[in-house]
Amino acid sequence: MKKSIVIVLMLSMITGAVFAQSMGLPNPNLFNGDATNTGSGGGFTSPQAAATQGRIRSSADDLVRPDAFVGIRYENWFGFASLANSDRATLGYTTKFTSEEEDKKPVFLSLFYNGRLWGNSHQKTFIEGRDYWLGEEKDDVRIYTAGTSLTTASPLNQFAVLFGLADMGFRLTLTSTYKSFNDENFATETDYFDYIDIGRGILSPQLAWSMTKNLNSKGIRPFATVDVVFSRDFNKEQGYSFDVAGDTWGKDDAIINHSRNNTLIELGAGLGGYIIAEKNSWRTQADLEYRLQYYMFNNEYLHGNNVFSTFNGINVGGALTERSLMTNKIRPILVTQWNGDKLQLRGKLDFNFDLTNNSFTPLYVKDNNGTLGIDGYTRDVLVLAFNPDLRLSARWQAADKLFVNFGTRINQTTSITTTKGEEYEDDVLTPNSSYKAFATSYGSTSNQLTLGVTINATDKLFIEATSGVGTNNGLSVFDTASGPMNFSSLLIGLRF
Repeated sequence: MKKSIVIVLMLSMITGAVFAQSMGLPNPNLFNGDATNTGSGGGFTSPQAAATQGRIRSSADDLVRPDAFVGIRYENWFGFASLANSDRATLGYTTKFTSEEEDKKPVFLSLFYNGRLWGNSHQKTFIEGRDYWLGEEKDDVRIYTAGTSLTTASPLNQFAVLFGLADMGFRLTLTSTYKSFNDENFATETDYFDYIDIGRGILSPQLAWSMTKNLNSKGIRPFATVDVVFSRDFNKEQGYSFDVAGDTWGKDDAIINHSRNNTLIELGAGLGGYIIAEKNSWRTQADLEYRLQYYMFNNEYLHGNNVFSTFNGINVGGALTERSLMTNKIRPILVTQWNGDKLQLRGKLDFNFDLTNNSFTPLYVKDNNGTLGIDGYTRDVLVLAFNPDLRLSARWQAADKLFVNFGTRINQTTSITTTKGEEYEDDVLTPNSSYKAFATSYGSTSNQLTLGVTINATDKLFIEATSGVGTNNGLSVFDTASGPMNFSSLLIGLRF
């Protein structure tokens, strides 16, 4: 048995794997040009899963999970609405289509939406009519009174559709937090502009696949995801100014306030669990997951007579830095569970290993042709991080229709960083300037306590909620602000 387990784990490493939460929806965080992606998973979570640290999921979590949607109990359809965030709508729906032929398996369809619709979209206000444009009276002059810059609040729209057939699930997700402003030949109340072009946010498609049945009696349910995250954060403009001496209007030099765009390619797959021990109601599984994140940088800089060129780096106010960034994430996992009549226990220990290669090369524009040279200290940073993460949870049937959910999580991060580089001056390597530095960081240990309830009001209706926990994981039934009697993140599910 030991030999077969080793072979399976080695094959999983070769084929690649993604973390278990990768089967969950992608995290709709806002990425900027120099940020690292938190990766797949981390998106919508039901109150029951949140209260049990993700160890005991709800039907709402499984609705668009390619590995688990077949386990949802319903006859015709199942749907839910999450009330966890008052500034967005979160809805899910699933159904199945059966064939009159007995040997035909049903086809499943699930739909999910999480977002603010048009909330936090860019708003602009202008007047258009006859007015002065560069000292001359003209028709159709646009004068903006507001809306030529972006507010910090981001829009959010996330759509997911899942198809299930032939013991497999396929999910396509599209996430967007992007907003922009682009216009030319307009005025504000104080200035004239040839153009302004700004944008910030992400547009990210994801394809996820999984088997819905184990390949053998010991488990193995492979899954895979492919993410492409187009992250945009740029701001450039060119205005007009009046030359008092020449009594004329002319174009100013173009300005790139910043250009920090990147595209992330994230690939992975997973083993899906292998049973290493099983007795009575106890079962223990081993798993292994892997994820590769590769960033591509492509941004603009100015040279010559307002000429734009691109390079593989970021531009912040004219400071150019060539960039490369790649992360490998490997996660061996141990999972154990026990099921009793009224009590369920779950445990999971993740051994997270991250290996990140991050390089920085300071550049400058050498000539009007846009040739780039190196000036300053280069940095090649290699970071090895280890983050053991222990999660324990329980679900207790306190009454006929009432379940109490518990969860706790303990984790700690240690990292070893090696930095090496050398100095350049005007694109010439400075002799004897090479350096190498080592640093070890022991992060603080953190722990969390989470609570919640699930109420199966009827066979067709259930309600979930998380319950508050006070400072330092303190519990007080008299604390109405953050105590266990303060319920939030409500979710309502319907089965028909």
